[in-house]
Amino acid sequence: MGYLNLYKITGDSTYLNKAISYVEPLIKMASPLIKGLGWGMKHKWMTISGIIPEDTPCNTQTSYVYEFFVKLSEIHDSKKYDKYLQKIVLHVANDFYEWKIEDTLVCSYSTADKRRVVNANSYRALMLIDAGKRFDNIEYLNKGIATLKYVINMQNDDGSWPYAEDQPFVDTYHTCFVLKNLYKMKKILGDDSLEIDLVIQKGLNYYFSNLFNDKGIPIPYAIKPRLTLHKYDSYDLAESIGLLAELNIEEERLAKLINFAQTYFQTKEGWFVFRIYPFVKNKGIPYMRYANSAMFLALTKVIKRGILNTNNETTN
Repeated sequence: MGYLNLYKITGDSTYLNKAISYVEPLIKMASPLIKGLGWGMKHKWMTISGIIPEDTPCNTQTSYVYEFFVKLSEIHDSKKYDKYLQKIVLHVANDFYEWKIEDTLVCSYSTADKRRVVNANSYRALMLIDAGKRFDNIEYLNKGIATLKYVINMQNDDGSWPYAEDQPFVDTYHTCFVLKNLYKMKKILGDDSLEIDLVIQKGLNYYFSNLFNDKGIPIPYAIKPRLTLHKYDSYDLAESIGLLAELNIEEERLAKLINFAQTYFQTKEGWFVFRIYPFVKNKGIPYMRYANSAMFLALTKVIKRGILNTNNETTN
């Protein structure tokens, strides 16, 4: 998606070809455990409910591929990518545990466990609503709106969202996930019958008041799940930059975050390290997922929006 943003900014087909080159590897990486298309981790990983096997599809991972194919279908080959999108949403709509609660719908975090995770449901709602509109499918649209209502209902009175029904911690990058997905759903639906604007504003008020320190930098948690040692996290920075660029707000804050990321997280090679710990002086470790891919995407969003002067040193 970052390369597609660069293609739209520059018109340079090198970036488009680079993006297209990832399609075949992505399809090969899809989970072999389902009939449709879905993605998960390529390794086993631990949750509070136990070990999740590799290749277990999750809406969080799948949603990024779905959005990538949406963007490709708009500029390259709609028939080819619409075929992939239909396979993805067939999986998303049918392969998860579901619970109907009055007029809301919630699904499991993955196909292997029954945790009800808020941000994962926001990703599912976005895919279902987009597919419902895109393919004129009322079943997908209704499921998506019911899931959106669940996400809205899970907002606390103070504007925050818990990570899950059984894990009440509140952190920065999962809060950003929910807010950006709500914003995208509002644009797709084209109306405010669910008062999504008010929900977003309430969430932003909490986010700015409780997930930033007195220096104006995102902190990992407002409510911690356990003892944590790190002071700053590059994923928090990346998702915050991406959120502000997506909503096209807080230009001064955005410039400050980019400058902070460049000064304290970016290596001389260009990578961004994972975390910064207090009283520990080391170079840190850069990972692709935490959070170089997210930071790359976020920075291309900033340039695409034209929010900041690209000649300004804060965006270099």
